[in-house]
Amino acid sequence: MKKYLKVLLYSLLTLLIGVFITSILYYFNIFNSKFNSIFLFLSVIISIFIGSYKLSKIVNKKGLLVGTYYFLFYFIIMIIFKFIFKDKIIYKNIIYYIILLLVSIIGAIISKNKKKN
Repeated sequence: MKKYLKVLLYSLLTLLIGVFITSILYYFNIFNSKFNSIFLFLSVIISIFIGSYKLSKIVNKKGLLVGTYYFLFYFIIMIIFKFIFKDKIIYKNIIYYIILLLVSIIGAIISKNKKKN
């Protein structure tokens, strides 16, 4: 259990650093809101990639399954926040979730392939 929490900590720390940098750049009006949105999107992608990569190194299952499980964990958390903040799920969000799923699966598969070598 401790090793799974460590993986979540890596992912969460990466996400918090990305959000912190984005908020500082946006606060000082260095970049516009379009760049802010793109940077936040990239922060989430990198966070999920790192988390699924680290988790796949620990777990003895196929990378495809580990990536999917890791995405489902994040997906449930995102849906809960959407309901809390009463945000609507639109087609852009579905595309966003599909991209996150693919990134999570790719991170886990890359980790499994590196582990074998």
